[in-house]
Amino acid sequence: MQHPVTNHTFLQSLALGSFKERTAEVATHFMHSYRAFSARFLEFLTALISMVHCEDLKAILQENSEEEKGVYDEGAKACIAAAGITLVFVGDGPHRDLFAKCLQSITEKTGVQVLQGDRYDHVSEPLVSTYHAMCCDKSANPARALGALYFGSELIVPSIYSKILQGYRQVPNLTSDDLSFFTMHVSMDEGHATQMRTVVMEYAQTEKGRRDMLEGIREVMKARAQVFERLVEACFASSSHGGEVSSTLYDKQVTTTTTTTTTTTRCVINS
Repeated sequence: MQHPVTNHTFLQSLALGSFKERTAEVATHFMHSYRAFSARFLEFLTALISMVHCEDLKAILQENSEEEKGVYDEGAKACIAAAGITLVFVGDGPHRDLFAKCLQSITEKTGVQVLQGDRYDHVSEPLVSTYHAMCCDKSANPARALGALYFGSELIVPSIYSKILQGYRQVPNLTSDDLSFFTMHVSMDEGHATQMRTVVMEYAQTEKGRRDMLEGIREVMKARAQVFERLVEACFASSSHGGEVSSTLYDKQVTTTTTTTTTTTRCVINS
């Protein structure tokens, strides 16, 4: 799925190395911010499962939930090992624990100074609150939750995480284990999206279902863009550029679109 969020300037800049010597810092601040969402993802998925009344559809979503809890079949274990990731590091806990383990290791190895106060909460707030509204609020329904979790997560995460991986691979001393959360989700979420598509098609049969899904998609995509914008401001607020950092970052990326290709030139950030 191609969407402006999956090709957001922040992600493109990270993948292209435009943050230069600050690549590790910016990517790790993203992880610290994203941790609040990662910690609650299983809660959002569980809320969706509870709203689905068809047992066959519920079973499809439950398979996704089992992997999120750290329960892998032999095929998944083989894929993890083939990626150079040690199963001992991955462990058998939920993915939020794996995320925290990767974050701790990366933060220690890169020496990134953690931002103080509630700055990470401020960055992640749009995404966490939007998913809560779509999945857990009194007004939540299965179609809205599917819009958020399928289109706004499982379908686009491989593209988003691939760019984060590209950024981190420019940082020395990081191992496959350190990056395992992102590597595993690039492959696993493609499978999750394929499985979840059956559930989506069921709820897309009515006009109301399609409208509710569209609302979930629209709100989550807007929230993801806000997270990237807030993150850039949090990372560069104290730099010599002051409040002009965000506009400088985006103004320097020039995108040329033709009928067949989109070429994005590398933006340069002087920091």
